[in-house]
Amino acid sequence: MPNKFSKENILNFLKNVSVMSIAVNLNGKPISSVVTFAVDQDFSFYFVTKRETFKSRALQKDPRISLSVWEHNKMLIQAYGTVREITDRKEGENIVKTVLQSVSHIHKKANTFPIKSRLNG
Repeated sequence: MPNKFSKENILNFLKNVSVMSIAVNLNGKPISSVVTFAVDQDFSFYFVTKRETFKSRALQKDPRISLSVWEHNKMLIQAYGTVREITDRKEGENIVKTVLQSVSHIHKKANTFPIKSRLNG
């Protein structure tokens, strides 16, 4: 029997994990990718990727996505939905900041910075 968790428990879990696996499809070729993410109070997930990646090209053609967030002996979250590209520059910059902030606890533990934050372009 599945455990029952409150919205607050689930949001706290998601905010502390900040890494998820996503699955997309491009021309019949499925792929999963690991991405860092942020989540809001309404369970909208935000992640950042370059337009040239397989996942980005796939989502431009077919916006359907599935995701999994898991931590051993704690919780498994699985969901599916559709994505939309953020085209507004200011909104995009805010999302990048939010995603970087959401993963900062991971990098404080490892004493490193996210790789994506060091790339130009």
